[in-house]
Amino acid sequence: MVNVLTSLISSQTAKYADREAFRCKTSDNAWQSYTWNAFKESVDKAACAYNLLGIAETDNIAVFSANRSEILISDFAAYANRIVPISIYATSS
Repeated sequence: MVNVLTSLISSQTAKYADREAFRCKTSDNAWQSYTWNAFKESVDKAACAYNLLGIAETDNIAVFSANRSEILISDFAAYANRIVPISIYATSS
């Protein structure tokens, strides 16, 4: 059975390629646009990095961050490697 989350980025990239996937604000308050191709490339690099770090299937990882676009990248990279991401937001007490 195909897991929708692990194939979502590839199928959307094949369909939309250079169309905008999302935008986010940068530290200088400008808007940065991510295309589907750029998003997939970032997710693939992060998934590869998880593998190089020795994080195995079904391992848990904690992601401590403010609400940022990088959370999407780290989460989808984890899904690609069948890793369980656990988000801890910076505002959590």
